[in-house]
Amino acid sequence: MSFVRVAMSVLLLVFLLPLASSAEDAVGNMASMITKLGDFIEWPADRSSEGNGSLFVISVVGDSPLYAKLKEFNKKDAGGGATYKIRKVPPDMIPSNSHVLLISGDDEAALTEVVKQVKGTGTVTITSGSALGGKGAVLNIYDNASKVQVEIDAKVAKAEKLQIKPSFLKLAKIINADG
Repeated sequence: MSFVRVAMSVLLLVFLLPLASSAEDAVGNMASMITKLGDFIEWPADRSSEGNGSLFVISVVGDSPLYAKLKEFNKKDAGGGATYKIRKVPPDMIPSNSHVLLISGDDEAALTEVVKQVKGTGTVTITSGSALGGKGAVLNIYDNASKVQVEIDAKVAKAEKLQIKPSFLKLAKIINADG
């Protein structure tokens, strides 16, 4: 009987390890995509920025599995003479000088409140959930069967005066394009 248990445990591990690895890979891919946004988005020239352009600031609100992966990029070269600054911020102290603001969780009321705090600052707000596209953030990035999906809310991006390059638009599903 113990041989059967051991055999079943081994089989279970063999089948579950690829799933765990795939989910971990998806989180890594999403974090990598977020750090590369500087290559695909042009921010308004008049936006305030921490470090006079020497920093590419990514702030994270709430508990997100992406934070640990993003933190690996902290103080590394972001290109163009800038360095990544990755920080976690509380929902009641949202900085308006981040390039990117990752909002964790799926509470639409909380999402709306956080987005309202940075409205008009040229911040790329990002959610991460399959049902969050079109809920107020510029981007929604999520894992769909181990494939990273991206949704861009064209209306919000336009309101924030963000210019998104066509090469990134091709990767995404565009929502609210008529706004």
